[in-house]
Amino acid sequence: MIEVSHLLRKAYIATLSPINYLGKVIPIYDTFEKEAVTLPIGNSTQCFAYILIHDITVNDDSAKCGVNQNASIQVQVVTKFNANTGESLHSEIIGSLCLQKLAPNSQIVKITLDEPAYSWFGRMESNRPINSETATNRIFTKNYIFSHKINQ
Repeated sequence: MIEVSHLLRKAYIATLSPINYLGKVIPIYDTFEKEAVTLPIGNSTQCFAYILIHDITVNDDSAKCGVNQNASIQVQVVTKFNANTGESLHSEIIGSLCLQKLAPNSQIVKITLDEPAYSWFGRMESNRPINSETATNRIFTKNYIFSHKINQ
């Protein structure tokens, strides 16, 4: 059995890259934000955006004859505005662009893992907004959870 977390993150980043929105490439990061891109949204409001791939959970589902795992992974689309400005629209549109790349023609998520593991079934389990506000920022996050059945 091998650890598949890094294989899942690598596959998601490869499948999603690049995400283009409003003429900008949205950066995709493994676990933590490094730098956000500034989106030109047409008024004086500043919007910063990035995508995080993280929070992988892997559970053993092996039978006597092979190694099987059930894995889940989170994709977070984050847009950040100055305090008292912004809307969720931009995180939702970027999220839709992600979904179009992950499942272009169906509900089945199509990713390719490095050998010796492969995902024979993947789907979106849930998506929900997680919005917050601080003294300096308003943050709109679209959180997607995907599950995969992985064989080795």
